[in-house]
Amino acid sequence: MNGINLGTFPIDTNSLWASVSNREAKELIAKEIVSRAKDGQVIGFGSGTTSMVCALEFGRKVKEGLSISAVVTSFELEWLCIKLGIDVLDLESTEIDWCFDGADEVDPQNNLLKGRGGAMHRERQVFTKAKQRLIVADNSKDVSVLGEKFPAPIEIKPENAIESITELQQFGFDSVGIRTGQGKDGPVITESGNIIADVIFREGFNADVAEKIIEIPGVFDTGLFVGYEFERLS
Repeated sequence: MNGINLGTFPIDTNSLWASVSNREAKELIAKEIVSRAKDGQVIGFGSGTTSMVCALEFGRKVKEGLSISAVVTSFELEWLCIKLGIDVLDLESTEIDWCFDGADEVDPQNNLLKGRGGAMHRERQVFTKAKQRLIVADNSKDVSVLGEKFPAPIEIKPENAIESITELQQFGFDSVGIRTGQGKDGPVITESGNIIADVIFREGFNADVAEKIIEIPGVFDTGLFVGYEFERLS
């Protein structure tokens, strides 16, 4: 690794706890998720603090002899898995036995709003490819319509930003705004090199609206996960 000490770069596992809310509950969920793993499986790791807690638990089990590989949805999970000694495989060249991830909202039809952490495209790739899916979402994530509590993230190619956002603004949504970064000027950049528009639509996103959004030239992906089957843990 070109002289890089993975013991200190780039994730300090001890400092992760500072950003983890409901730590005890997430540790219990992590133990349940990890208990499902079997030697030889390839597991899709979602994004966010719950997934980080799960990665730490997987790391402990790997040190005890569990033999699994991970396909990850974000850079920070990849770095953390490498540090923990978990084998990370390329998404494009492997099958995924099962995956776990969180959700920001769940509607009555089990459609999901995801991607507030900005990794929605790789989350969708893993979610689509996995043979089985686990979603960690307590009752606070239940909504009557998607978009009730949070904006939907829309991932847009930077070269199409003006045209794509102009077209989104013509849909009659409550608001459309580019997500800006902290610690840098300008927009947040995703793992795929794109920008994110956060769209508020209190009337609610559905399959028809999601399909119309993804058809806009320049739209790369969205945080609207419609029509997927999964097992829910809460």
